[in-house]
Amino acid sequence: MTSRRRQVLEILMAAADHPTASELFVRAREACAGVSMATVYNCLEALARNGLVRQVHIARDATRFCANPVDHAHFYCEACGRVFDVEYEKARPGPAVVLPAGFHATHRELSVRGRCAACGRKGRAKARAAWGRAKRKGL
Repeated sequence: MTSRRRQVLEILMAAADHPTASELFVRAREACAGVSMATVYNCLEALARNGLVRQVHIARDATRFCANPVDHAHFYCEACGRVFDVEYEKARPGPAVVLPAGFHATHRELSVRGRCAACGRKGRAKARAAWGRAKRKGL
């Protein structure tokens, strides 16, 4: 574990917002002006290879990184763009995956899309307001 890798890992652990490599680079430069984007990428690659961070892939968005070591899923809010850690039991939208005979999974990767609680409340409030306006207009 080099000092740069430790620094990138500490920044990622403090964040808990699943930043992209570019976002981590900006944060790393604030902590140490001499760090380069290549260094951040190399650190993330080494940390991921050694199981200290996870790459989070959500659709075609930029790869995000997560330092949460507990087995979990990710929830992507389509309204605000935030990514949240969620437990598998709470995140499972349907039946468990059944693997064919002889298959052995080494890890799970599950992402769920929708609206977070805060954005859901905002969406419901907007819908109620629109319904009220339409009702007043006699629609």
